[in-house]
Amino acid sequence: MKRRHHILWSCLVIAQLAQAQSRNANWVFGSGVWIHFPDSLPQGLPYDDLGLTLFSLNDPISDHSACISDTAGQFVLLADDHGIRNALFGTVAGGSAADLGWSVPAGNYLILPVPGLPERYGVFINELPPSSRAGYVEVDVAANGGTGAVVGSGTLWYMERATAKISATVDSSETGYWVVQHKDSGDTFLAFHFTSGGLADLPVTSNVGSDFLPEVAPHENVDRLGQMIFSKPGTLLAVAKLASSLDTSKIEFFQFDRATGQLDLWSELGMDLVIFPGGPPLNFRPSKVLGLDFDPSGQHLYLALASYTSYVADLLIQCSMASPDNIAATSYSLLGTTDLLDSTYIHLHAPTLAVAPPGQLLFQLRGNTTLPGRTMRAYTPPLADIVNGGHNHESTFYDINPLAGFPTPCKRYVNIAPVTTAIAEGTMPNRIGIRPNPMADRSALVFSGATQPESLIWRNALGSVLRRTAVGQVGPTYTIERNGLPAGLYMVEVLGKKGSLGVVKVICE
Repeated sequence: MKRRHHILWSCLVIAQLAQAQSRNANWVFGSGVWIHFPDSLPQGLPYDDLGLTLFSLNDPISDHSACISDTAGQFVLLADDHGIRNALFGTVAGGSAADLGWSVPAGNYLILPVPGLPERYGVFINELPPSSRAGYVEVDVAANGGTGAVVGSGTLWYMERATAKISATVDSSETGYWVVQHKDSGDTFLAFHFTSGGLADLPVTSNVGSDFLPEVAPHENVDRLGQMIFSKPGTLLAVAKLASSLDTSKIEFFQFDRATGQLDLWSELGMDLVIFPGGPPLNFRPSKVLGLDFDPSGQHLYLALASYTSYVADLLIQCSMASPDNIAATSYSLLGTTDLLDSTYIHLHAPTLAVAPPGQLLFQLRGNTTLPGRTMRAYTPPLADIVNGGHNHESTFYDINPLAGFPTPCKRYVNIAPVTTAIAEGTMPNRIGIRPNPMADRSALVFSGATQPESLIWRNALGSVLRRTAVGQVGPTYTIERNGLPAGLYMVEVLGKKGSLGVVKVICE
């Protein structure tokens, strides 16, 4: 095995870190559940208050999804099996699954801002068999009066024989992205360059690592559905793969060259032989990877495992990424049992483990006959509180039912331009706007700055105060409600805790 013994971690400037947090400030997942993440994770935060805010939605969300917020942390787009929806959870023009020719349920989704075009977003879909295609759709969120619309002729199908594995990171110039895919057999990775000019026609090909198994119907396998994710610096790619059989998994690590798009095998870790410092291998065989993620520093890897030893268990494992020759587990915990006794089981939803932008580790527990549905735990890494093999560790526990997998995020983003509004208010210090404008009954508030809007003052064209109302909220979106006002032009002042955030012209249809 060819290995490199040093990882050259990229230096991340504060603005880039803040932007990655803002773009991933809202995760919509499950059937109507979303999380809003705080800007940072304060030091010494008690485990019963990790700063996560969970809300419920009336809008259904499919098991696989992707979502993105703007550079101020305001929710912008969601892509899932229903199509592409805007901040008010309305389908953008031309964005239904039927309009786009999508075969759903799909294997995965990803959303990236189009570099240099702050109102445009690239939506990626990986379809499941029999089509197994990868497609790209561009959306202009300011089009169609601010309700959003698909640009051009719809879905560009740019790859055949795709697995559900997709991940992206910024290129070395910090002006574009590499979108990495894997074919459904063999050892072929394809890296597509995504810039302000769109998606490159010809990918960079790397034949590296072990061969993927082809379709093994009727059982889905880790090679097709298992997770693939970049570290935040973008120089290391972790891929969940099958090991010796459909019942066993391993993680292969690849160094990624952000200048060329090439991959090089760095190391691998078999899930049946997880070695703790000073101890023998733990026999988790057979077992499958249900989720994996790096902490923000890239020094730790977290794994969610389904183990089939004497009974079926969920395991949470923390590994140190000291070097390719020393990927060692430092703690683990058995987190309950399930009734999923099919030895070929693979979690068919999105990953059950994710590291949130501020650094919290989120882990989902699968249900059983005693505790149906799914629950979620939140931890502050590193997991020093976990006692190896035990249950006596502290965490925040969220009882959420129903709950599906986490959305697919990008760790870093290129476009740092502030969001623009449907009606320009260049003289306003906080740049308040709404989408759509003109509005029917409800529009999404768009604003810059960290202060959250709380109330509204409605004035007519002559400046007379008509009413004072609270700012509404639909899921992660701040809203302005018409509430029966007649058609016409209004000036709406938006207020926060410390006063006015700005004024926006509102046209009611």
